[in-house]
Amino acid sequence: MPTPDGRRFDDDEVSLILRRASELQEARLTAPGDGMSLADLEAIAQEAGLDPALVRRAASELPSRDGPLPRPTGPGERFLGAPTVLRYERVLGGEMPSSEYDVLVEEVRRSLNDVGEVSALGRTLAWSSTPPMRPRRAGGRQVNVTVVARGGQTAIRVEERVTSLAGALFGGIMGGVGGGGSGIAVGVGLAAFHSGAAAVGLWGLLIAGSYTLARTIFTSAVRRRARELAALADRLAAVAETAVPTR
Repeated sequence: MPTPDGRRFDDDEVSLILRRASELQEARLTAPGDGMSLADLEAIAQEAGLDPALVRRAASELPSRDGPLPRPTGPGERFLGAPTVLRYERVLGGEMPSSEYDVLVEEVRRSLNDVGEVSALGRTLAWSSTPPMRPRRAGGRQVNVTVVARGGQTAIRVEERVTSLAGALFGGIMGGVGGGGSGIAVGVGLAAFHSGAAAVGLWGLLIAGSYTLARTIFTSAVRRRARELAALADRLAAVAETAVPTR
């Protein structure tokens, strides 16, 4: 195989060159870049004979790149171990017609298993989770979804406040276990060690243990809700993109 400078390669060298070229090509394809839009992927899929709807479905099932749990900010959230407000936003090019908003509402209801309360004003859609009949409890959620189509864009925001969850867990566990068990801890300390310091130490260990338990449960619950909300935001964006008029 001659080269522009007249050099020729034997069979072994040809094999090595082709293998290295293949490696370079693969590295180029996998290198980070600007990526591809959902419309680009759909166009390629259609050329290959694939249904673009399946591409949209596959894209909606991808895990979110938001983390998805934001870092706690402030001493209060660091004490709890997780943020008290979860917020995920998606912005699309083009304005989704308000006549198609009912599709988004159905997706939210299906995902959260909650009919919720819907309001619309002009090109703004707002959905809120159904308020609980009783005072806030661990199972009651405070989720809000807003969609605004304006200025050539469609902005989708999914937000949840988990302050009621934090209150229920930390108040219930630390108050019930830590506070309710203080008498037992002090009694055991005095009876077993005949020492007031030991009794106070046991009570402190009980408080620390109940705090660790509450923090672990709260962080796990918030992380699970964060994944759910981020995935919901991705699905809503995928649905909205199909309804945006082609420019």
